[in-house]
Amino acid sequence: MRGACLLAASLLLSACSDGGEPANTTAVDYGTIDGRPAPAKRTPDRLDAIPDAFRGRWTSAGDCGEGSTSVLTVGRDELRQGDAVARPSYILRAGARELSMELAGAGEGWPATTTLTLLPDGRLSRADPDGTQVVHTRCLAAAR
Repeated sequence: MRGACLLAASLLLSACSDGGEPANTTAVDYGTIDGRPAPAKRTPDRLDAIPDAFRGRWTSAGDCGEGSTSVLTVGRDELRQGDAVARPSYILRAGARELSMELAGAGEGWPATTTLTLLPDGRLSRADPDGTQVVHTRCLAAAR
């Protein structure tokens, strides 16, 4: 009997409603596709540091010797090639094996943004907004 009374009370209250949003909530339009809610867009994850998998010494010309200008050193919070150093002002994980970053130090041999991608064969690709893409091979620890 008590359940029937609660059901009747809730039906009476819903009948008094105008069918709109309750007064103390804010409606948010997430968009629709054919009357259905739009799928959530995946946003890149912002990172505090360059992940370990990307870190290390990489070469684009097969020369991993000290002082080689073809060596790209990727650290926790910097990219270094020759004398040019750039520090990411933000790092976004754009995919499981891809980072996009805005670089402080741009104009000193670095573009304003760059994308690093770990390729399936273990190499590292660095792509810049002007279309330049350089593929690097990881230097062996003994080559330092």
